[in-house]
Amino acid sequence: MQHALETSSETDLEAVAAVIVDYRGRIRLYQDRDFDTAVQEGIELAVRLKQEDGRQ
Repeated sequence: MQHALETSSETDLEAVAAVIVDYRGRIRLYQDRDFDTAVQEGIELAVRLKQEDGRQ
């Protein structure tokens, strides 16, 4: 995941999505008490990047 994040551009997170799909169901993310906050921050970042890029 770290490598995918470091090598992805701000607007192309395909590699990150591929890692998430590969590990879906294998990691119990709900055990991290900050998970919901991190997901919300990620959603807000994606929306902001799309708006800056002119896509909505």
